[in-house]
Amino acid sequence: MPATLLSRHHATTSVPSLAPSYTTQDPNRTSIELASWRSSSSRRGSTISSSLPPYTSSQHTFNPTVNLQIQTPGKPWLSLPLPPKPVPIPVFDVNSDANNPPSLSPRYMSVRPERGSGSSYLVSGSGESSKNLSTTTYRFGPGKPPSVSLFLPPSLRQDEEVVEEGEAWDTFPLVSTSLLSRAQRLQRTRLGTFEWRYASRSERKELKANSVLVLEKIVKVAVAGGKEEEVRRTVAMLVRNEETRTPGSSASTAGNGGRLMGEKVEREMAVVLVVTTALVMLKKEVDRRRAAQIAIMASAASGGG
Repeated sequence: MPATLLSRHHATTSVPSLAPSYTTQDPNRTSIELASWRSSSSRRGSTISSSLPPYTSSQHTFNPTVNLQIQTPGKPWLSLPLPPKPVPIPVFDVNSDANNPPSLSPRYMSVRPERGSGSSYLVSGSGESSKNLSTTTYRFGPGKPPSVSLFLPPSLRQDEEVVEEGEAWDTFPLVSTSLLSRAQRLQRTRLGTFEWRYASRSERKELKANSVLVLEKIVKVAVAGGKEEEVRRTVAMLVRNEETRTPGSSASTAGNGGRLMGEKVEREMAVVLVVTTALVMLKKEVDRRRAAQIAIMASAASGGG
């Protein structure tokens, strides 16, 4: 019996992919069929992540040790500039071992309380605990970046320093690096300083993907003359191509899901940080798409003058 996860998409879609395919019938009976993903992956006889070529930057070769699949349809151009429905976004484990089938249950779920709310919560997908693993709070207006709070899961509270019940383990903003850049910097986190950026054309070509988000850890080192320079190391990537993007979405869709890979982020709080901030980047894509749609509609209404 195929495992299903309830959601609320209207269109009927079934697209073969390395990612779980969507099968939808009506707003109240929508499911993500995961059993087909299991069988198709087994027939390939190779690892799911092997479809992506190895990525080598000027500093090091990126070898992912954590492979996840974010499943969200995103926002196509041909849609009204409305906020997306508050459908939970599942994040699945993708095994790198071809002998082990991919998980049919999500590792995490990202939840928004209502359609008009920009804030979201990341919880365990197992349903074992309703405790938040992270929260993302969006504040309206310039100079008010989104704020992320990370919370220790119950299983880690004995291993970490004492944290009061309900108290955030870490809180930090995501700040734009400039007015002309889509890059976002994670400042003053307990795990260091990080930055999400969009890959260059040559990087996308190397990975055979139309869209690649790169998370780099930034460390300042001393150089000659008493100065400092930034050293960057890639620690995660969100890759979207024909095989890894969420079924039903396309290369032109904003904020759609894809393959999230992390290197040396086995520590649970590092994984939560990567997943949470990757979802922030996807939401920003949707926000930019909605703003562009509103601008086009306003221009059309005024006659383009």
